[in-house]
Amino acid sequence: MANETLHQSDRLALLQRREELFRALLELSQRQFAEKETREWDWLLERKQECIDELVQLDELENQWTELHALEFSPEELQIVENLESLLKRIRESEEAFETNMNHEKQLLSKEMNQLRQQVNYSAGIKNTAPGRTKKVF
Repeated sequence: MANETLHQSDRLALLQRREELFRALLELSQRQFAEKETREWDWLLERKQECIDELVQLDELENQWTELHALEFSPEELQIVENLESLLKRIRESEEAFETNMNHEKQLLSKEMNQLRQQVNYSAGIKNTAPGRTKKVF
């Protein structure tokens, strides 16, 4: 569609594709909570980035379409726009919840690391006493 002239009917296709990408992003965003292995996070982040890249391309196409055709939304298009707003809100909420969850995990991990550091420093102090006078046993 990018290589051709945009027609009046193309806006519906653009909106439908945007809706598919938003649904995929929402699924990926919610799936982050289930994945405990960081290896899976790499895959999720890559897939989310692919969706975002395609959304950027859709933005460009929609801007081109708007320049060519200044038309009101049809009832079907309006329904999709409402769905998009709802999906975007849910994506935002999911991402914010995941960020909050990650910040909490980060704080817990930081606390555990500080405790371990204190334990290591304490045990190192017991084993490595400061040099001083040595006792001679006769």
